[in-house]
Amino acid sequence: MGTPTSTALGDANSPGASFAGGGPSEGDGSTAKGRSYYDMFGYPDAASHFEAKRQEIFSKYVNLVSPKLRPVLDKDNIAKFEQVCSGCANFMGRREFIFPDILLVSIICKNALRCAKVVLQGGDVLNGRRADPNGRHRYGFWPLHVAAEIFNVNMVKLLLRHGR
Repeated sequence: MGTPTSTALGDANSPGASFAGGGPSEGDGSTAKGRSYYDMFGYPDAASHFEAKRQEIFSKYVNLVSPKLRPVLDKDNIAKFEQVCSGCANFMGRREFIFPDILLVSIICKNALRCAKVVLQGGDVLNGRRADPNGRHRYGFWPLHVAAEIFNVNMVKLLLRHGR
């Protein structure tokens, strides 16, 4: 004998169930007239809000920082690298890590070993951030894959030294 189920209107088992008071978000200050905080700004949830913010920072990095870094990485010039990084550190990542899929992979592709050491160690130049050698690229590979693919033995050794 199974347990009886009720689908009466207002019952928690019914498809359009609602709890007394209209739901958990009403009255707790997180909504304004039934809309969430993020919904008021055009985002259906918090995840899409933070993803949009990440994309905004990422596009600023691509448009502002990347063109300045290309000639610096070609020459592997640490002084110029630190100059560019100190002026553009706000667009280079979140929290304690920089964007691993852009900067570190770019450095590896340009074979800029000295700049790679600076980025992996981090410090004041990068506002306390550093590159994560274990961070995946948005396409699913690690910086170590890139270094091995272009047969850059010194870069592979450096990444292994700074990785877990």
